[in-house]
Parts: sequence; C-alpha cells; structure tokens
Amino acid sequence: MLRRMRALTGSVAALVLLLAGCCGYGSGSQNPGKAAGADGSTTAQNGTAGSPSAGGSAGAAGGNGQSFVFTLSASHPQDDLSSKVIKYWGDEVTQKTHGRIQFRYSWAGSLVSTSQSFDALNEGTVDITDVAASFTAGKVPAVSILQVPYAYPLMSSHVLEFYNQVNPIIDQIYQKYGQKVLFTVSGQLPVAVISRKQFYTTADAFKGTLIRTAGPWQAKTMEVWGAKPVVLDPGNLYTALQRGTVDSTLFDLELIRSYKIYEVAKDLTMLNSSINYDTLDMNLNQWRKLSPEDQQVMLDAGLDAQKYGRQLAQQELSSVLQDLQSHGVQVKTPDPAVINQLRTLVVQQVWPQVQKAEGPDGDKIMQVVQQFQPYIGESGS
Repeated sequence: MLRRMRALTGSVAALVLLLAGCCGYGSGSQNPGKAAGADGSTTAQNGTAGSPSAGGSAGAAGGNGQSFVFTLSASHPQDDLSSKVIKYWGDEVTQKTHGRIQFRYSWAGSLVSTSQSFDALNEGTVDITDVAASFTAGKVPAVSILQVPYAYPLMSSHVLEFYNQVNPIIDQIYQKYGQKVLFTVSGQLPVAVISRKQFYTTADAFKGTLIRTAGPWQAKTMEVWGAKPVVLDPGNLYTALQRGTVDSTLFDLELIRSYKIYEVAKDLTMLNSSINYDTLDMNLNQWRKLSPEDQQVMLDAGLDAQKYGRQLAQQELSSVLQDLQSHGVQVKTPDPAVINQLRTLVVQQVWPQVQKAEGPDGDKIMQVVQQFQPYIGESGS
C-alpha cells in the first residue's frame, strides 16, 4: 500500500510539472521570450502564450500585472503615415508596460478589410483595429458627418482640440457596439482627387465622372457635385482605376502614395479637405481585462500618438507631393472661389440630410463640427 501511495504521488507531481512547463501561465512564471516577426510584430516564442485567440489572449502574469498579446489589424500598408502612428502608439504602450502588453500586427487590411473592421472588432475577430467613419456610418448614423468633406480642420493648429472634444462623444457611441475608442489615427494628409484623364479645377468638372468614394455620405457629396459615385474598399481601388471601372478617386495624398495609385492615375487636383475620421478602437471585452493603470497607459499613449501624427503630417506634406510628382503626377489646385463653392454645396445640401439621419448622438458631434468650421482650410503650424 505504501509503495502504491508513493507511486501515485510521484505520478501527480510529474503531471503538475509537465502542465506547468507546457502552458507557462503560472502566477509566478517569467514572461516567455519574444521574437520579432517579419512585419515588425512581436510574438511569444514558447508554448501558446503568444497565440491570441479570437478576441485576444492573456500572457504570463508579470511582476507589475498581467501580460497580453493583442491582435492589431491596420487598414493601410505599413509605410503609410497612419500605420506609422499606430505603430508609434503600440511601441509606447509596450515600452511603458515593460513588455507586458504587446501586439501582433497585420497591415494593409490583410487580416480584415477596412469595410469589415467595425464588425470584426465587435465580433472579437480582432482585438484592436482602425475604424473609419466612412465604412461605419451605415451602421452608426451618428458618425455620418465625419466622413463628409470639409467636416473638420485637418491641418489646422486646432485639430488636436477637435479630436479631444469629439472623441469622448464617439467613445460613448461606439461603446454601445462593444468597442472602446483609444485615439484618433491622425496621420492624415489633405484629400485630393486623382484621375486617369482629367483635373477638377471647376465645380462643373465633376459632372458625369465615375469617382470612387468610401461610404454613403461621400457618395452623396459626389452626387451633389454632379459626379457618379462608386463605393469601393481601398484594396480594390488600384485595379478599378487600371480597368477603368472608375475614372477618379477621392483619396488623401499619403494613401495615393502608399497604395501606388500614381502608377495608374496621373492628374491630381488638391481639394485641401478632410474626408474620413479614423479612430483606433479596442474590443470592449478585451479593454475590460486590462487594469485601470494599463488602460491609462493606452489612453496617454493615444494622446501622444495624436500629436505625433499631426507633426508627421505637417512634416511630410511637401515631401509626399514631391514624391508623387517624381512619379509623373501633375498637380493643380482650384481657385479658392471654387473650393468655397464646393464646400457651400456640401453645407447646404448634404448636411441637412445628415442631420435627419444622425440622431441625438450625432447632433452632439455636429455641434463640435460646427464649432470648428472657422478653422477649415487653415494650414496651422
């Protein structure tokens, strides 16, 4: 009997050691080693600690709190300004949590497309992703105004103040759908129309042309300007221009470069407008797993990322234009009177339709938009 008890005790001890070595999640265990992926992401080397399931996975418990590796999907290529802002934020969070919080990055919509991001986040397919108002407004009418041209002062010195006023409202709205707003992805440059065959230096130039847009209210704007809108995900745009499915596209300057649209379209008209409010959001269930201290780290890093993104956009504007011109792109800017004419059409004909659809939450966003209208067109410093 004594021999059997000793044998049983030994077997149980061996099993405990085996499980501990396999899983590596004990409260006193060390963080697993990390290896950099080819795309710049970091993943755990051993066991399953770095293999996030749908909706995220907890890593080993560190001395200052729990560790996580979150899946982060970004809509645009890794060298795009907005992606650089996202990576800046992620690096700061990882640094300030001493490596306890890390991210597995997927760039250029390779995990979920831009149009799928909102639903994928709510469903827990990804933990964190950028959510564009243009592809959200059909599901969340309250954010509709943020995809309409000339809604907010993109390059103005007042833009950070705009973010800080409008983001708490958006956060309250998106939390109803299961996601937390972390910050505005602020590496946007002004919007242009780039075309296979024409410039748009007069308001009449839009009439009858097929223009790619990103969402229902951008499409409505193009109809008001006389164009025929075609709603497409950015990943399909290059081919659509190449095949002549569309003649032109609304796109910010950096996206024209990062998606290499200059290879299939050469005539660029500067509209100097905002077009698509983009936030980095987190699945709310995963957000609630974080300690209050780690939540604050993420939010503080978001404020830093917004400042970084604006500085980056200011620095890169001239170089992006020069780079596009080096690839044969011709650039024209309409007279201020033409810009004012286009903007007036938006305010007079598109805004009233938005206001009918947006609801009480949207009214709060509209009030902020109206407050910052005097700064539209400012370049800032």
